[in-house]
Amino acid sequence: MILTSTQRAALAAAKNHPHDALAAYEKALSHYPDHAAAIVGISAILLDIYAQVIPAELPLPNSIIPPSSASAPTNPKVLPQDPTPSVEVQTRLAARDRAYFLLQSLTKSGEGWDDSEAWSLLARAHEESGQLDRAREALWFLVELEDGRPLRPWSVVSSAF
Repeated sequence: MILTSTQRAALAAAKNHPHDALAAYEKALSHYPDHAAAIVGISAILLDIYAQVIPAELPLPNSIIPPSSASAPTNPKVLPQDPTPSVEVQTRLAARDRAYFLLQSLTKSGEGWDDSEAWSLLARAHEESGQLDRAREALWFLVELEDGRPLRPWSVVSSAF
C-alpha cells in the first residue's frame, strides 16, 4: 500500500513522533502548498513547539542534559523581555508565527474557509499571541460554521434531484 505524505505524517503523529510528522507534512506542502490537512497538521505541531509541549528539535540519543537546562520548565506564555531573545525563544516565536500565517491563509482561501480544525487552531494561535478578541472571533465563527454544517456533505446529492 502506498501512503501519501499527509497520511505518513498523520501516522507518525499518532505514533507520537512529531518530528517525523513535521518532515512528512513539509513534504506534502512542497507538492501542494494549499493542502488543508497538511497545513492543519503542521500548524498543530508548530503551536505545540511554541507551547513547549514538544521540543523544537529532536533530542540527540543518549545526550546528557546540562545542569543549566535541567531547571523547572518555563511558562510557555511568558517570553523574556530581553531585546535579544535566545535562539530557543526565537525558534518558538517563529513556529507560532508560521502556524498563524499558514492558518490565516488557509481560512481565507477557498480550500479551507470551512475547515473547523483550521479555525480552532487559528483561535489557539491568536490566544498564544495574546490577541484574545481575535481568538474569540475565530471561535464564534467556528461555532457558526458547525451550527450550519449539514449532516452529510452536499457532494452526496446527485444531479437527478
